[in-house]
Amino acid sequence: MSFASTKKRHGSFVKRQHGKKARFMEDMMNGIFEGVYERLDKLTDTIHPFSFGKQLRQSVMEVQGFNERFFNAAFRYLMKDRTEAEIFVLTNEEGKKDTLNDLCTRIRN
Repeated sequence: MSFASTKKRHGSFVKRQHGKKARFMEDMMNGIFEGVYERLDKLTDTIHPFSFGKQLRQSVMEVQGFNERFFNAAFRYLMKDRTEAEIFVLTNEEGKKDTLNDLCTRIRN
């Protein structure tokens, strides 16, 4: 084995090792940035509470089969319960209708 071939092997080994380390660092940094972006989104909702309110109102008004007066009452009710409001926004159309029917019963009683 010549000195040149030994040097070549050693050089390529170092590069591969550096590449793995770079990928590891890149993955780690991506994970950190994802966490930062997630926290910034939550902070934005805290700073701008109206943004969620607008999204909730739009989600309530899109459901078919209810009148404007009920929509307003349902929106006020959901704004008082953030967890239920978030579930409402994230659920499908059928789930939204079920939630509004349940709210209709609660509001009437």
